[in-house]
Amino acid sequence: MKSKIAVYILFVMLTSCKSQVVKENDNDNVLLGDKVTVYDEVFLVNDKNPEEWVKGIERDKLFSSLFYQIFKENQQVYSPNTEFPDYNNISSNEDIMRIFGWNEPKEEYGDLKEILFTEEWDISSNFKKFTKKVNYYCPIRVYFREGTQELLKAKTFYVKPTSNKKGKQVAKNIFLEFDLGLAVFPHYSGLDDRKLVNTTFDAIQAGTVTVYDPIYIVDKSRVPFTPDELEEFLGISLSSDNLRNSVLSIITEEDWYFDAESMNISKEIKSLGFVSEYFEDGKFKSKILFFIMFD
Repeated sequence: MKSKIAVYILFVMLTSCKSQVVKENDNDNVLLGDKVTVYDEVFLVNDKNPEEWVKGIERDKLFSSLFYQIFKENQQVYSPNTEFPDYNNISSNEDIMRIFGWNEPKEEYGDLKEILFTEEWDISSNFKKFTKKVNYYCPIRVYFREGTQELLKAKTFYVKPTSNKKGKQVAKNIFLEFDLGLAVFPHYSGLDDRKLVNTTFDAIQAGTVTVYDPIYIVDKSRVPFTPDELEEFLGISLSSDNLRNSVLSIITEEDWYFDAESMNISKEIKSLGFVSEYFEDGKFKSKILFFIMFD
């Protein structure tokens, strides 16, 4: 994503299917399907994206609370040796310490650089709210094999929250990019990414949703675009299939909260950016087109 920032500076912005009509019912999910399940690998440390994107994550605060619940309060977690949690296979403290190479419980979380989430997503049809409900998650240990430069990854344990309690804030104003182009299980299911794109662009053209200049990601400036201003800014019609089909990822701005009792990670989605990817001058490039703000 550092290259994406360079593209942003170059363009002075980070910048088919049949069109869909926005429904009036706020409960309608513009992401097709009764249930949208997303299998999202979130990088807490990631040199592909600007470090500023995730500097608001308090990893020590999150993991110290989580491990306290496991080691001191004997909260149950589940075996990482399956693709999805096996609720009949509980991980013991000894199992967890073996994964970390510990002889006793410690407060050393530097290797925990990713979290694998399974979530349910919903965006209201009036674009007022985007929710991510965490069904379960798995911290990922990323480390070098002892005495070598071989990078290894290991799932540590699965956590299944026992409620949706919000808890204490552990991340603020972080930006995460999600690849819509991986439309294969288990990346996500039930999500019609083309409908999401077309519904959004149709709503922008109809003036029913306001979008903002992507400079927001740099300095939090909220500069709104009219549909005509956005087309002028992008240099292409919002009806263009080439533009719509080039949207292959999205960026969410999030605050996270951790409730120790339920071990729930609650996410508040504050904004949503659409990212266009294209091939130019022999290279793949990308730019953020606009942001939508949520209540």
